[in-house]
Amino acid sequence: MSFHIVHVLQHQSRLSVRRGCLVCSSPASEEHKIPLEDVMAVVVAARGVSVSGEALSALTEHGAVILHCDDSYRPLAKTVRIAGVVHGPILEQQVFREQGVSIAVWNAVIQAKFCNQVTLLDGIAPHHSLRKYRAS
Repeated sequence: MSFHIVHVLQHQSRLSVRRGCLVCSSPASEEHKIPLEDVMAVVVAARGVSVSGEALSALTEHGAVILHCDDSYRPLAKTVRIAGVVHGPILEQQVFREQGVSIAVWNAVIQAKFCNQVTLLDGIAPHHSLRKYRAS
């Protein structure tokens, strides 16, 4: 098995899946196919590229990363398998914890953010009015 990085450079291309292969078709060229298990990444560097939902699912199921580029061909975003971003047990703890715990954690986060803002403002604008809201 080999791993390939697929670059989509033709505008108005379409990525789809057929018989276990990633299929790239565009109005300007012939159709190209590559086995899904051989794809390590897809770099979408053209405008107007459409990707079928099936292609998104199949690519991420096989562990491929989809990198989306802006008009200057710089990476803008990426699509990855959720297991590569989210740690399962932690997500379950967050989803299934008691509501009271969630509210307490959220309040602590907001209070810490507010205190940080007050501290930062103390350094750049000592006479700010945010401090009077700190206690409430």
